[in-house]
Amino acid sequence: MQKKNNYSNTKGQNEMLRVALVDKSLLYRDSLKVLFDAIGSSKLVAYAPTFEQLNDLYKKETREPFDILLVEIGDKPIYSINSIKRMIEKNPDLKIIVLTEETDDIYAVYSIRAGVKGYVLKTMGFSVLLEAVQEVYGGNFYFNDDILKNVIYDYQDKHLNHSEQVAVDSYEESLMLSRREKEVLDLIIDGKTNSEIAKALSIKEVTVKNHVYNLMKKMNVEHRTGAVLKAIKQGWVAI
Repeated sequence: MQKKNNYSNTKGQNEMLRVALVDKSLLYRDSLKVLFDAIGSSKLVAYAPTFEQLNDLYKKETREPFDILLVEIGDKPIYSINSIKRMIEKNPDLKIIVLTEETDDIYAVYSIRAGVKGYVLKTMGFSVLLEAVQEVYGGNFYFNDDILKNVIYDYQDKHLNHSEQVAVDSYEESLMLSRREKEVLDLIIDGKTNSEIAKALSIKEVTVKNHVYNLMKKMNVEHRTGAVLKAIKQGWVAI
C-alpha cells in the first residue's frame, strides 16, 4: 500500500480517529462500519476483504487516509502475517492491529515479530477492539493476553538492545540443546500440545514433559511461550 495515499500519522485535535479494515467477512465489515459510525469518536474510512482490494480501493477512489489498519489473519494466518510484515517493512510508521479467532499464542508471537502494534481476539467484543484502537493510536501496544504481553516486554527489556550478545547466546544455546530437545522445541513453535508432540515423535507424554523442562532450563525461560519467543527473536526459526 502506498504511504502517501493510505496512511497518515497526523490528526487534528477535533478530527475523528480513522480506521481501515481488511476482513473477508462482509457481515463483520458491515457490522464494524455501523459500530464505528455510532460512537462518533472513530470512523471506518475504508474496508475490503483483502490487502490487494483495499489498495485498489485507494487507487480508484478518493479516500481519507487511515490512522489504524485492522487486519483479520483468517484461515491462513502465516500467509497473512507475512503480508503484514512486508507492509510494515515498506512503511515502518504503519500501525496495524491483528484481528483473529485463533487462540494459540504462537500467532501473537509471529505477529509481534512482524511488527504489529496490537492483537485482538474477535470474540472479545467491540469495546475491547475500540480500546485497542485507542491504545495503539496513542503509541502503545495492545494484546489480549496479559501474560504474553508481560513476557514480550520483559524479553525486549533484557535482550532487544544487545544484538551481539544475543547472537553469541543463540549459537551457544543451540549447541546445548539435544537433537530430541530441538525436535520438541520445533513442535512447540508449531503450537503442538505435549500429547501431540508425543504422538508425532512416538514417545511417551511424560518423556515430552521431561524434554520441555530440560530445554526451558537450558534456555533460561520459565514457560513454553518464553521458549518460543526466545527461539524466534534469536533467529532459530523464521516466518
